[in-house]
Amino acid sequence: GCGGPPVAAATREQLQARIEAIRILQRELTA
Repeated sequence: GCGGPPVAAATREQLQARIEAIRILQRELTA
């Protein structure tokens, strides 16, 4: 994306990574 501060981009990336990790954890728990 463009027009946003790099801090926001990093935070968004961290958020996506965390969501992905949680998703994997839930998959492992329900499997």
